[in-house]
Formats: sequence, C-alpha cells, structure tokens
Amino acid sequence: MTLEELKQQRTIIKKNISRIKTVIDASVKGEKPLSSADLKCRLGILESYFKQVLSIQSKIENLDAEDNGRADIEDSYCYINSQIQQQLSEDGHNTTFTDSSFAVSVPTNKLPRLKLPTFNGKYSDYKNFITSFKQIIDREHGLSNIEKFNHLLNCLQGHALETVKAFHVTNENYPKALERLKARYDNSTLIFLENITSLFDLPEVSKSNSDQLRSLR
Repeated sequence: MTLEELKQQRTIIKKNISRIKTVIDASVKGEKPLSSADLKCRLGILESYFKQVLSIQSKIENLDAEDNGRADIEDSYCYINSQIQQQLSEDGHNTTFTDSSFAVSVPTNKLPRLKLPTFNGKYSDYKNFITSFKQIIDREHGLSNIEKFNHLLNCLQGHALETVKAFHVTNENYPKALERLKARYDNSTLIFLENITSLFDLPEVSKSNSDQLRSLR
C-alpha cells in the first residue's frame, strides 16, 4: 500500500473518531445525553478505531519518518476516553474497555452481557459465528456500517481476517466483506469434510472410563 493510500485511510478513521468526539461533547454539555450503555458502546468503538489508526500510523512512519500525525491521534483518543470515563464515573458505572474484553450490553440487567464471537477461519465454526455476529452487531440499528465493520474486524483472526483485510473500512464495503466471508466459508462440502476429518482426530479411550467415554461422545 502506498504512502498516499495509508494517509487516506488515516484521514477516514480520524474523521470517525472526530464524529465520536462530537457526540460525546454534546452529551457532556447536556445537549444530547447518552445512557451508560451507549457510552460504553462508544468507548468500545473508540478503542477499535484507535487500534486501527495506530497500526496505519506505524506504517506511515516507516515510509515517512518526518510524519508527525501520531501526537494528534493520541491527544484525540485521550481526550475522548477521559470524557467518556468521567461521564461513566458520574453515573456510577466507571469501567475501562479493551478490544479483547469489549462486550455488548443487552436490554435487561437480569441477563449477562454478550461477548462478541470470534472466528479464525475454521469452516465448521462459520455458521455459529455469523449467526451470533448478525444477532449482536449486524441487526443493531444504532450502529453505522463503519462501526459494524470495525467490530467485524475485531472478531476475525488468522485466515478469516486476511479474507476481508483488502477492503477499506467504509460503509459501502461492510456488506461486501460479509459476502466475501460467506463466499469463502459457507461451503457445505468443506464443512462436512472438516467434521469427518475431526472424527479421526478423536483421542483413544484406553479403558472403560465414564468421563473419557462422555468426552468422546
């Protein structure tokens, strides 16, 4: 990827971060107050954007050692993060999020929060992953496609992540990324063969042990 393309990607993500800042500032001023659940969701999205833009910034610096964009990125992140944390603290829900621990809140306090699913490219896991992802993220009308795309990237690992990495993070590319995943992993034949192969990898049961038999079954 060229230096110009990297800077263009950085600009797009910085605009998304600025949009979050605008929303948070409005909440601080009392113009459009946000609930604790919404604040936590925005914080998780901010973490996602920050992780991506730092990765891009490092690539830019490898090509242009004089680039000084890192300070502005870090200042923006620290400011928005502190504003969100302050509001959460005032609401009595102070917490800190990282990408690995980000969870989506469900409507009722009686149920546990749902953690985002992960997928590393194992064919037999695809249907469970995509069903959970669509239920938790894709059907969430309060999220833009860019926000959904960032959640998708955070859920993917290994070969699955490589499958959609070529797409720029835009509203238009989010459904294309989902379709690319479906085209590659929603393959009944490969899922069947993977399940059959796994049967031959089952551990041997050396004796009539109820725990081992139960595990084998």
